[in-house]
Amino acid sequence: MKRAISLSVWLAAVLLAQSQKPNDSDTTVFYAATWETTLSASSGVLTIQLPAGANKRVYLQSANFWCSAACTITQERNGTAATATVLATVPLNTTGTPTAVVYSASNVGVGSGLPKIDLSAGNGSYADLSFSTFQKNSPTVQNYTLRTSVMTGTVRLSILWGER
Repeated sequence: MKRAISLSVWLAAVLLAQSQKPNDSDTTVFYAATWETTLSASSGVLTIQLPAGANKRVYLQSANFWCSAACTITQERNGTAATATVLATVPLNTTGTPTAVVYSASNVGVGSGLPKIDLSAGNGSYADLSFSTFQKNSPTVQNYTLRTSVMTGTVRLSILWGER
């Protein structure tokens, strides 16, 4: 049931993003990234990061997570900058490349802890991130990370954000 609600909320956010007018300087351009992998006694890490000095503001929208085995998702902000591995993103209401970079199997350093989410096997959940932004022209790297507990199974982590 939680997964159906999570997917419904995700779809509503995508439809809202697609209703925006592209190529307008006042328009928020939305992007999504999803990473699915099989873990063997290890943790999965997904990071969205805005480089220092970037001239766009990032508006985090939502994160979705699902694990085939019981796991805990830790949310973190502003860990040491990630440098590997860049994940492909999908523009939702325009074409082009986002300013923010998403890393799968991220090597980001541990950041400030945000609420943890415990998932039972085969269940997913959703986090509303609409309260969270990365400021433009920041002198430091800004990031948000989803980190699973050590587990054996499949994990799927997704992030939706806008830039303006």
